[in-house]
Amino acid sequence: MADKPSIGLLTCAEHAGLIADDRALIPLLSRAGFTPEIMVWNDAERETLPPLILVRTPWDYYKHYPAFLKFLDWAEASEVRLFNPLSLVRWNLDKRYLVELEGKGVPVLPTAWVDKEATLWERDQILVQLPWEKDEHGVVVKPTVSAGSFLTSRVKSGDLVDVDRAVAAVLQVQSAMIQPFASELAERGELSLIYFNDGTGWELSHSVLKKAGAADFRVQAEFGGSETACEPTAEQRAVAELTLTSLPEPGLYARIDLIPWQGAWVLSEAELIEPQLFFRYGEGSAARFVDAFCKWSRF
Repeated sequence: MADKPSIGLLTCAEHAGLIADDRALIPLLSRAGFTPEIMVWNDAERETLPPLILVRTPWDYYKHYPAFLKFLDWAEASEVRLFNPLSLVRWNLDKRYLVELEGKGVPVLPTAWVDKEATLWERDQILVQLPWEKDEHGVVVKPTVSAGSFLTSRVKSGDLVDVDRAVAAVLQVQSAMIQPFASELAERGELSLIYFNDGTGWELSHSVLKKAGAADFRVQAEFGGSETACEPTAEQRAVAELTLTSLPEPGLYARIDLIPWQGAWVLSEAELIEPQLFFRYGEGSAARFVDAFCKWSRF
């Protein structure tokens, strides 16, 4: 087998050994002829970058956003091949990409956006025009650059004073987004469809249904949520695949998160940077991922 380049599996200090799912990639990449190395994205001692970087779990990037942007600039200047592609990662960093996808016909949960630099008057004007701020289920407020439900809060009352307080807390660090609370989440959950692309087109690998626990509205396991493998419906696949065809460019992997809203399924997020890919719920999915990578990268 011809020598292949080294490849960095990008993570953060908190997960410096990789999460359990991603550790399965190391022997698979080694058998494919690569030399994999785990790399913490903001390691101050690192002086050079490997020629290939597979972005996996730099889950603290939103806490050090300017530094992460500099890391991406370094990767570009070093002519590193990033997976997903660097331009797609940059596009996906701020959740305002949802506006672009909605403009292409992708069904998206209604969202109001408050820029970090907005004046108090501008902020008030946005809040008073919320068409659903008096919804009995309230609203969810979160940053436009975030992960893991960082600074995400549900304002159950929908009262503008309470909504403004939640928005103000987010604006201390980032621009904010406000959405109606999807009350059907409790019963139907959030669906994650995981797709891989070997350079010839997107293929569904596996899907996971996530549900919030009784004490919280967030579906992540650290907040008491649960996860199970599932088969998506034709409707759910259609929304996911419309999202994929609406991206500005193809990628190697995508996790498309859908939530129920008013009887239909709509896009919550298109996760293209560092999504957990739930290999443990898709038999052979880690091997499919590495196979897609080999074909995409032409190694």
